[in-house]
Amino acid sequence: DGLMDLIIADHGYYQAGGNYPSKFLLLENTGTVNSPAFTVVTDDYHDLSTSGIGQSMYPAFGDIDGDGDQDMYIGDQQGRLHHFENISTTPVAEFQLAQPNVTDANSVVIDVGQFATPQFFDVDGDGLLDLLVGERNGNVNYYRNQGTQALPSWNLEEDTLGGLTVTEYWNITGHAVPFMFLNQDGEREMLVGSESGAIHHWTGIEGNLTGPFTLADSTFGDIDEGMRSAVALHDFHGTGDLDLVTGNYRGGIGFWRNDFSVGIAGEVDSDPLRLFPNPADEGVDVVLDRPAEHGSRLQLFSSQGRLVLEVPARGQRIRVGTSQLANGIYLLRMTGGPWEAVHLVVQH
Repeated sequence: DGLMDLIIADHGYYQAGGNYPSKFLLLENTGTVNSPAFTVVTDDYHDLSTSGIGQSMYPAFGDIDGDGDQDMYIGDQQGRLHHFENISTTPVAEFQLAQPNVTDANSVVIDVGQFATPQFFDVDGDGLLDLLVGERNGNVNYYRNQGTQALPSWNLEEDTLGGLTVTEYWNITGHAVPFMFLNQDGEREMLVGSESGAIHHWTGIEGNLTGPFTLADSTFGDIDEGMRSAVALHDFHGTGDLDLVTGNYRGGIGFWRNDFSVGIAGEVDSDPLRLFPNPADEGVDVVLDRPAEHGSRLQLFSSQGRLVLEVPARGQRIRVGTSQLANGIYLLRMTGGPWEAVHLVVQH
């Protein structure tokens, strides 16, 4: 329906006898584009507590087979990943186990040690979803997708991406939970949850995947809601700013509305473009305050950093068709000429 729902993971639910099966809680967004409201649908999404995966299941969603819907990887306490394919023929997801113990390009089982926390994101900007996996030791593993949009193939590029760690100096474990995103300049940044509860903010990622990232803040937003933090960003209010959802080991959920922009690199004199309608259905009209220069282009990125559409910018009014896109939030970037501009587009 175009509204972002929430899947909440946990370490485990207590049961008599000392068992703690992990479950996923589904919170359906029953509000509007500008006013989210969440309703509990189930506390055991797709009955995954009976899957045999065990404790500390952690999900990641992305279209890794090119069929237009969201598939799911689940990380587990043993450091491994499990692939659930979305086989639904309707907008409502239906998951089926496709591959337990996901393997890499060399047919070796991916194993990051303990407490695997995956995220799909186009890290290198080649149009394919790559795989980030946090782990108990406090680092983030980067698996580049060297396959195709229909068939991923994971190659371990960095076992400590950006040289980063969220392990405190007094500890030997860090429990990294990564969330990479595009800022309002269209550049990659990353928030990483940690065992201490602090959220770490890393920049300096663009063009620097083999070098050290920049630690912009080790206590992002001064948010600390308890140990083993996890974080996700999304524009839940249709304002163009990313709101923040946090989780923690004790089971609480935090929702932080963004009243400022994340990662803006500087001030601009004026906004050179306007969009309407937004939310979009069939398309969005981009109106410029002056004619675009030769070579200017409009690029549309998914919330996972994937370039999904690119058109030349000519004149002062450009129509960008969106009818073939899945419902959700996209980032529209104009490049070329003396200025660049970035806006969020809601496809609904």
